[in-house]
Amino acid sequence: MRNKKNVKIIAIALLCTLMIGAAIGIGVSADDATGEKVATIGLKNLEYGDELKLAVQVNQVLAGKLYLGVWAKDTTDFKNTKPIYTTDEFYTEEGSGITYALTQGISAKDLDEEYVFCAYVKADDGTVSYGTPTQNYSVKTYLMKRLEAIKDDPTEAAQKQRTLYNAVIAYSDAAKDSLFKEQK
Repeated sequence: MRNKKNVKIIAIALLCTLMIGAAIGIGVSADDATGEKVATIGLKNLEYGDELKLAVQVNQVLAGKLYLGVWAKDTTDFKNTKPIYTTDEFYTEEGSGITYALTQGISAKDLDEEYVFCAYVKADDGTVSYGTPTQNYSVKTYLMKRLEAIKDDPTEAAQKQRTLYNAVIAYSDAAKDSLFKEQK
């Protein structure tokens, strides 16, 4: 009698496990079909040099040639809207294993210009699948988030970062103000 009860419990547990596994498998397949599991956008960072560039983390899921596209803010129709900029060049940050793509250089007056990033994959058969895009994002958004993250950090490194981020924002504001005055 007790064995029959145990067999029924085990059978029900296995059935539930199979149903849950099937539901998860169907969910993943559905995500792939809608393009949401193509590639994801992760962390954003700032690349300093002769010009500022946003470094955008990309995680490829679907096989094929990976690209990062940069569209104007509020873009939602990636298939029918040409990106402002596209790159297929990625680098892996030493020690972290994080893969980034760099945007083209962003001028000081455009640091608050918002963009939408979307990773996409071109399969061997020419099919293009788009990943889940980011929200509108700008260099200034990045700087403000970093300032918020380190606002209470008393370390010397945080102080240097605050100084740098505030200087970049001030430089951007001055560049816009200067251009506005020159045009009058």
